[in-house]
Amino acid sequence: MAAAKKAAAKKPAAKKATTARKPNAAFMKPMTPSAALAKVVGAGPLCMCNPADHPAGRYGKASLEALGLWESVAQKIAIANDPQAAVVQVTRGEAPAAIVFATDVKDVPGTRIIGTFPDASHPPIVYPVALTMAAPHADAAERLLAYLKSAEARTLFDRYGYR
Repeated sequence: MAAAKKAAAKKPAAKKATTARKPNAAFMKPMTPSAALAKVVGAGPLCMCNPADHPAGRYGKASLEALGLWESVAQKIAIANDPQAAVVQVTRGEAPAAIVFATDVKDVPGTRIIGTFPDASHPPIVYPVALTMAAPHADAAERLLAYLKSAEARTLFDRYGYR
Protein backbone atom coordinates (compact mmCIF):
# COMPACT_ATOMS: atom_id res chain seq x y z
CA MET A 1 0.00 0.00 0.00
CA ALA A 2 1.19 3.48 -0.75
CA ALA A 3 0.16 7.06 -0.30
CA ALA A 4 0.27 9.13 -3.46
CA LYS A 5 0.56 12.86 -3.75
CA LYS A 6 0.51 15.31 -6.65
CA ALA A 7 4.09 15.99 -7.62
CA ALA A 8 5.41 19.45 -6.99
CA ALA A 9 7.35 21.09 -9.78
CA LYS A 10 10.49 21.60 -7.75
CA LYS A 11 14.17 20.85 -8.14
CA PRO A 12 14.90 17.10 -8.25
CA ALA A 13 16.54 15.61 -5.19
CA ALA A 14 18.86 12.68 -4.65
CA LYS A 15 17.31 9.22 -4.80
CA LYS A 16 16.80 8.72 -1.05
CA ALA A 17 16.40 12.37 0.01
CA THR A 18 13.31 13.55 1.83
CA THR A 19 13.14 16.83 -0.07
CA ALA A 20 10.81 17.59 -2.97
CA ARG A 21 10.99 15.27 -5.91
CA LYS A 22 10.61 15.85 -9.61
CA PRO A 23 7.24 14.95 -11.14
CA ASN A 24 6.62 11.25 -11.76
CA ALA A 25 9.45 10.13 -9.48
CA ALA A 26 8.81 7.48 -6.86
CA PHE A 27 10.00 8.30 -3.34
CA MET A 28 9.19 5.42 -1.08
CA LYS A 29 9.67 5.28 2.66
CA PRO A 30 7.69 3.46 5.30
CA MET A 31 4.71 5.32 6.74
CA THR A 32 4.95 5.37 10.52
CA PRO A 33 2.92 6.92 13.34
CA SER A 34 5.42 9.78 13.31
CA ALA A 35 4.71 10.38 9.61
CA ALA A 36 2.78 13.59 9.28
CA LEU A 37 -0.01 12.13 7.16
CA ALA A 38 -2.51 14.53 8.70
CA LYS A 39 -0.22 17.40 7.68
CA VAL A 40 -0.01 16.12 4.09
CA VAL A 41 -3.77 15.68 3.93
CA GLY A 42 -4.47 19.05 5.56
CA ALA A 43 -8.18 19.81 5.28
CA GLY A 44 -8.42 16.93 2.83
CA PRO A 45 -9.84 15.04 1.35
CA LEU A 46 -7.79 11.86 1.54
CA CYS A 47 -8.99 9.65 -1.30
CA MET A 48 -9.24 5.91 -0.87
CA CYS A 49 -11.55 3.06 -1.73
CA ASN A 50 -14.34 2.08 0.62
CA PRO A 51 -12.95 -0.21 3.35
CA ALA A 52 -16.31 -2.01 3.45
CA ASP A 53 -16.19 -3.27 -0.13
CA HIS A 54 -12.78 -2.85 -1.80
CA PRO A 55 -9.48 -4.58 -0.97
CA ALA A 56 -7.46 -1.35 -1.35
CA GLY A 57 -9.76 0.33 1.16
CA ARG A 58 -9.55 -2.59 3.60
CA TYR A 59 -5.75 -2.71 3.45
CA GLY A 60 -5.48 1.07 3.70
CA LYS A 61 -7.73 1.32 6.73
CA ALA A 62 -5.97 -1.62 8.40
CA SER A 63 -2.62 0.12 7.98
CA LEU A 64 -3.91 3.46 9.20
CA GLU A 65 -5.41 1.79 12.28
CA ALA A 66 -2.27 -0.26 12.98
CA LEU A 67 -0.17 2.89 12.82
CA GLY A 68 -2.54 4.94 14.97
CA LEU A 69 -3.35 7.31 12.10
CA TRP A 70 -6.98 6.42 11.30
CA GLU A 71 -8.58 8.80 13.81
CA SER A 72 -6.59 11.75 12.48
CA VAL A 73 -7.88 11.27 8.91
CA ALA A 74 -11.16 9.34 9.17
CA GLN A 75 -13.35 12.44 8.83
CA LYS A 76 -11.36 13.57 5.77
CA ILE A 77 -11.82 10.40 3.71
CA ALA A 78 -13.32 10.77 0.23
CA ILE A 79 -14.43 7.38 -1.06
CA ALA A 80 -13.33 6.56 -4.60
CA ASN A 81 -14.85 3.78 -6.72
CA ASP A 82 -11.43 2.27 -7.38
CA PRO A 83 -7.74 3.11 -6.85
CA GLN A 84 -7.38 4.63 -10.31
CA ALA A 85 -10.23 7.06 -9.57
CA ALA A 86 -8.47 8.07 -6.34
CA VAL A 87 -5.26 8.74 -8.30
CA VAL A 88 -7.20 10.83 -10.85
CA GLN A 89 -8.58 12.99 -8.04
CA VAL A 90 -5.03 13.67 -6.90
CA THR A 91 -3.75 14.44 -10.42
CA ARG A 92 -6.63 16.91 -10.93
CA GLY A 93 -5.80 18.66 -7.67
CA GLU A 94 -9.14 17.66 -6.13
CA ALA A 95 -7.35 15.96 -3.24
CA PRO A 96 -3.86 16.34 -1.80
CA ALA A 97 -3.31 12.60 -1.36
CA ALA A 98 -4.73 9.11 -1.92
CA ILE A 99 -4.15 5.69 -0.44
CA VAL A 100 -3.78 3.17 -3.26
CA PHE A 101 -1.65 0.21 -4.26
CA ALA A 102 1.80 1.38 -5.38
CA THR A 103 1.15 -0.28 -8.74
CA ASP A 104 -1.86 2.01 -9.29
CA VAL A 105 0.26 5.14 -9.15
CA LYS A 106 3.38 3.77 -10.84
CA ASP A 107 4.23 5.88 -13.90
CA VAL A 108 1.21 8.19 -13.55
CA PRO A 109 2.41 11.65 -14.69
CA GLY A 110 2.13 14.35 -12.06
CA THR A 111 2.07 12.00 -9.06
CA ARG A 112 4.60 10.56 -6.71
CA ILE A 113 4.63 7.98 -3.96
CA ILE A 114 5.19 9.74 -0.66
CA GLY A 115 5.33 6.63 1.50
CA THR A 116 4.43 3.00 1.83
CA PHE A 117 2.82 1.15 4.68
CA PRO A 118 4.89 -1.50 6.43
CA ASP A 119 3.89 -5.03 5.38
CA ALA A 120 3.12 -5.88 9.00
CA SER A 121 0.50 -3.11 9.21
CA HIS A 122 -2.04 -4.92 7.02
CA PRO A 123 -2.96 -8.45 5.99
CA PRO A 124 -0.83 -9.91 3.19
CA ILE A 125 -1.87 -8.64 -0.25
CA VAL A 126 -2.58 -11.73 -2.31
CA TYR A 127 -3.87 -12.16 -5.85
CA PRO A 128 -5.28 -15.70 -5.93
CA VAL A 129 -5.69 -17.75 -9.08
CA ALA A 130 -7.57 -21.01 -9.45
CA LEU A 131 -8.54 -23.45 -12.16
CA THR A 132 -12.10 -24.70 -12.26
CA MET A 133 -12.87 -28.37 -12.67
CA ALA A 134 -15.21 -27.76 -15.62
CA ALA A 135 -13.14 -25.20 -17.53
CA PRO A 136 -14.03 -25.39 -21.23
CA HIS A 137 -10.36 -24.82 -22.16
CA ALA A 138 -8.62 -26.61 -19.31
CA ASP A 139 -5.41 -27.14 -21.28
CA ALA A 140 -5.07 -23.40 -21.98
CA ALA A 141 -5.87 -22.61 -18.36
CA GLU A 142 -3.16 -25.05 -17.21
CA ARG A 143 -0.64 -23.38 -19.53
CA LEU A 144 -1.59 -19.93 -18.22
CA LEU A 145 -1.19 -21.09 -14.62
CA ALA A 146 2.20 -22.63 -15.44
CA TYR A 147 3.29 -19.36 -17.06
CA LEU A 148 2.14 -17.31 -14.05
CA LYS A 149 4.41 -19.48 -11.89
CA SER A 150 7.40 -19.15 -14.26
CA ALA A 151 10.60 -17.14 -13.82
CA GLU A 152 9.65 -15.08 -16.89
CA ALA A 153 6.36 -14.01 -15.30
CA ARG A 154 8.11 -13.34 -11.97
CA THR A 155 10.45 -10.93 -13.79
CA LEU A 156 7.46 -9.07 -15.23
CA PHE A 157 5.66 -8.99 -11.89
CA ASP A 158 8.78 -7.56 -10.22
CA ARG A 159 9.21 -4.95 -12.97
CA TYR A 160 5.69 -3.66 -12.41
CA GLY A 161 5.85 -3.67 -8.63
CA TYR A 162 4.20 -6.96 -7.73
CA ARG A 163 6.18 -8.85 -5.10
